[in-house]
Amino acid sequence: MDQATVHGDEVIATPFGPIELQDSFFDQNASTRLLDEMDYQRASQAYIWSIPLVGFAAWRDNQTKSFGVSGPTDFVVLKSLKEKRGIVTANLTTPYIFNFSNLSKGALRIEYPPGQTAGAVLDAWQRPVFDLGLIGPDQGKGATYVLVGPGEDPIKYQKRGVHVLQSATNNVMIGLRILDTNPAYFDTFSASFKMGPANGKVATSKFIADKDVEWSGTPPRGLDYWTMLASILSEEPVRQIDKAWMAMLEPLGIAKGKTFAPDARPARRLWSWAS
Repeated sequence: MDQATVHGDEVIATPFGPIELQDSFFDQNASTRLLDEMDYQRASQAYIWSIPLVGFAAWRDNQTKSFGVSGPTDFVVLKSLKEKRGIVTANLTTPYIFNFSNLSKGALRIEYPPGQTAGAVLDAWQRPVFDLGLIGPDQGKGATYVLVGPGEDPIKYQKRGVHVLQSATNNVMIGLRILDTNPAYFDTFSASFKMGPANGKVATSKFIADKDVEWSGTPPRGLDYWTMLASILSEEPVRQIDKAWMAMLEPLGIAKGKTFAPDARPARRLWSWAS
């Protein structure tokens, strides 16, 4: 940016065009452009920061709708090429099994069967919480897991023979792979896998397979992206590390505990960035 003087009329060259000063003050057009540029910079940085969170929400919501998930312990099994295209990076030879759960109403208990499997639990930022199966604490021998949300004390679930772990977010994804080369093992595994509230009754999960539907877990574009971000942020606690980001989002109309209804100027900048 060119060096500005302390008085008078002048035009300052900027990366986003010339800004005109009249008697050392911005005119209305310059003020609007500067505010728009600030919103654009906020939105561009917030977009990069929030991609893991919005990607999680888009995957959860679109998978739920496309495969007819009706219960919190339902799993979706992706086997065909058409099904796997929804998550982009899947390979053709491995069946993928996914569940999305929410811990805001209480901890989750998993009765995990023994066998040749590998899996993981991820939080809503797509960070690993713990592994399952051969690469997890049970090492393929099966175990009982209790998954606790950020609002609960995991100590109250501690008991011998139970692996108690805590997620930093309410929303979690459970992803599994069957590694046993015998196709019949899937039936054994799915009949033995049980899940439910930690203080309630666990039941055999439903595994939704062979839908062969076209779907996509890709985050939406335009203003829908920010609507989804506002929605998923409302479901989660604000991490200490995210407080500065929340302050950047507030001028764009996204704030914890408030309905997202952006006015014309933030909406225009948000739309242009995520389109």
